[in-house]
Amino acid sequence: MGYSINQPAPHNALGPQGVGAYWSPPVQFIFRVAAIYFTLQCIPLDARFYRFLFSINWLHLQFSDVFALARYTPRFFSSTESYADWGIIFLIALVAAVGWTYADRQRFKPYNEVFYWVRTIVRYRLAIAVIAYGFIKF
Repeated sequence: MGYSINQPAPHNALGPQGVGAYWSPPVQFIFRVAAIYFTLQCIPLDARFYRFLFSINWLHLQFSDVFALARYTPRFFSSTESYADWGIIFLIALVAAVGWTYADRQRFKPYNEVFYWVRTIVRYRLAIAVIAYGFIKF
């Protein structure tokens, strides 16, 4: 049986009100972990990043400066990149999601706004990276 444009689609996981209308508790927890993880991956929290940002000569910007800014990843262990840093971020996100779940246990609230902001942050972060790589290849 097909559906026409005028007929509503059958019930799905997102529900008629949009994202988060019918999320089960496990799905909410997974969303909380993912939202915190991707936010921590995208937003620079290192003092080293900001020291580098303010040390750039913006009047004589070089490709290496743009490239270094675009490929930012949080580092906990050393100045070299490591997948262990991703594991630390995941553990931080897991602990924060447990705290968020505990704090939010009394009320059910769709995460439309949080979902929107996480998507926006990730989109801008990816756009910055793609534009920077485009400048390097130019």
